[in-house]
Amino acid sequence: MKLWTWQSEGFSLAKDEKVKSLEKSPYCNENSPYAKNRNHRESYIKVFRRLRTCQVIWCFTNYKEAISCAQIESFENTRHCLLWELDIPENEIRWYCQVAWDALINGKARMLSEVFDIFNASEPNFQGLAKKYKIDFNSYWAGKGANHYLDLMFLKKPVLDLGLSNSPSQGCSGAIVIHPVGKERITKNPLEIGKWWNSSDSKLNLAPLNKDEKLVKMIPCRNCPGR
Repeated sequence: MKLWTWQSEGFSLAKDEKVKSLEKSPYCNENSPYAKNRNHRESYIKVFRRLRTCQVIWCFTNYKEAISCAQIESFENTRHCLLWELDIPENEIRWYCQVAWDALINGKARMLSEVFDIFNASEPNFQGLAKKYKIDFNSYWAGKGANHYLDLMFLKKPVLDLGLSNSPSQGCSGAIVIHPVGKERITKNPLEIGKWWNSSDSKLNLAPLNKDEKLVKMIPCRNCPGR
């Protein structure tokens, strides 16, 4: 399966260099302001203990999402990073729930931003469905703490389709790959071929929500097919 990951200019996935996961952002292996945040560090440590290694590469499952995230404030350090493309067998990918991970590091479960934005921008006839989804979401995650978030983080299989055609994300699952990934799994090495990605690829042609099934397809967390 194709995956994408940002790595600092001085780091090569083609070599057996170690990932400095606690000092640098696991998303791009670059100096991160979040490294000083105690809760962030403790959350990473908990995940590494579950995986029994801190040598991990956090990946995007969607090329356009990888490009889009590189342009938001929290990923501003990717300006000094290079984008790698990998092809990893699905049985070697550790899938995780993005909501659970976000809750673990922030202390509270929040709906994915693309879902929230679409609900807010949707036409009046979608508001009932949107409201129901929000109620179901809050009901499922209410009362849970750090240990619950950690238990709910890893999935048996990915959820890569939220049924939202105008979302830059394929779904609500992220991918973790154990490092070293192996040279044979690297399909685009920016250290060899230079900059191969186009920043303008993040500009999406958003399809309008014009059918009720666009929101009906939304799967409540309590019925997550990935667990």
